[in-house]
Amino acid sequence: MAVSRRTGWIAACLLARLLMVTVLLMSVRFVLANYIHWDHTQGVYKLQSYTKSGSIGQLHNQFADIGLS
Repeated sequence: MAVSRRTGWIAACLLARLLMVTVLLMSVRFVLANYIHWDHTQGVYKLQSYTKSGSIGQLHNQFADIGLS
């Protein structure tokens, strides 16, 4: 089965772009994994995030204290 040169180049470029996007998404996932820690000792859905603005868990507890949770 013969494929024209132009079609081959288009397919190769699309495949390369798909691979690039996959690598980018995986690297973003691993970077975020370094900043997010699942605390399995407290329960299944307790998420702690270590950011400059503070912990999401602490923010959730503050909202729970005033009844917004």
